[in-house]
Amino acid sequence: MKYITHWAWAFITVLLITAFHYSNNFVVETARLKSFDLLQQYDEPVQSRDIAIVEIDEIAIEKYGQWPWKRDVLADIIWKLREAGAGIIVLPILFSEYDRLLGDQDLLEAIAGNGVVIAQVGSSSIDKNGVPRGVAKIGDPLPFLFEWDGMLGPVPEYGEFAEGVGVLNTVPEIDGVVRRLPMLMRVGEDVYPALAIEVIRVATGQPSYQVKSNQGGIDKMRVPGFPIIQTDSNARIWLRWNKQFETISAAEQEHFYMLAGKTVIIGPSADGINGIIASPKGGQYNYMPAAVSLQNIMDGDTISRPYWALILELATTFCIGFLLVILGRFAPYWLAGGAIIISSLGIIGGVWYAWTNYLYLLDGTMPLAAVVLVGLHAVFARFVLEFFEKQKIKKQFAGYASPTVVRMLQENPALIKDGMKIKTGKVKLSNILR
Repeated sequence: MKYITHWAWAFITVLLITAFHYSNNFVVETARLKSFDLLQQYDEPVQSRDIAIVEIDEIAIEKYGQWPWKRDVLADIIWKLREAGAGIIVLPILFSEYDRLLGDQDLLEAIAGNGVVIAQVGSSSIDKNGVPRGVAKIGDPLPFLFEWDGMLGPVPEYGEFAEGVGVLNTVPEIDGVVRRLPMLMRVGEDVYPALAIEVIRVATGQPSYQVKSNQGGIDKMRVPGFPIIQTDSNARIWLRWNKQFETISAAEQEHFYMLAGKTVIIGPSADGINGIIASPKGGQYNYMPAAVSLQNIMDGDTISRPYWALILELATTFCIGFLLVILGRFAPYWLAGGAIIISSLGIIGGVWYAWTNYLYLLDGTMPLAAVVLVGLHAVFARFVLEFFEKQKIKKQFAGYASPTVVRMLQENPALIKDGMKIKTGKVKLSNILR
């Protein structure tokens, strides 16, 4: 039993947890991402002053009829928004076919020269009418971009008349939640910008954008006349989902004056026609990543996971685990328990501080696992070992010594020494037993 409960076994637990952390397997990655979600859920909401949503909701469906509408209805909404002084107008709708109700001419007239950005989507099988955008490259970014087999774009007239065509696709994480959004994607040698980048490009009147890459991947990108956009090595940005947007039904055109000067996204929200994606804050309409990413870029919300984060997290897992093994074996129980509590609070506080002050994403899940598992292992092994030692002393001396003496020896086994002597003075155990 003394081998099984030896305190050194807790070091094995430390090494196993550290190795498990380093493997970055599905469990570790999922726990990490869920901890990032928790930060977002407690993030203070921010009301956007730059972007608004015009919803194609149940009220609009009741007013204008079954979806898809004849496209002159969308044309009328665009003209009304333009009259109200709206800024860039975004239609996250795929016009890959002509209107069966013959309303294309009206919509084409409405989007021509009116600052309208429409959508295209990456496809695993279809490559039709995609609209790439010229890009100034420093280095070769293509190997690092998310790639689609094809791009399903609008019919040629829409691609020609719209001032911008952006990609609507998201790239969910391993658990299906959208936390990061690529700003650039590729099909073969062609590069396609996300909706947010096209909105910025159109707003600044630039014909293209710039991207810089190095051996490690994408470094940064920029639309001339707009601040640099920091991305990860795959041209993704983390979405800060604390944005709230003013919403107005497409049927309530009398309220469009409230949207003056704002970028307006016209998006479906009625049941049966909306697309839903998973976010750290629950289900969202599929055009919301475009809205959130655009607002993040405009606000300068650069969420990042620093290059040193994993090294710091691994070091924390190992060092705290090592310390708790020592404390669990040699320190008083109250000190070992206090160290477990203080370490846990310190990890949580450090993660929260890095997020609220620097928008750094640090993972405290594995260090916390080390605190709990190693701390409990070390303390429990010591408790079990001491319990069996007390039982052994009781068995050895119960028939020879008084209960008081047995209890004294159990509480302080160090009193038992060579020759069965008591360390207190020079009194022999035989004298106490009499």
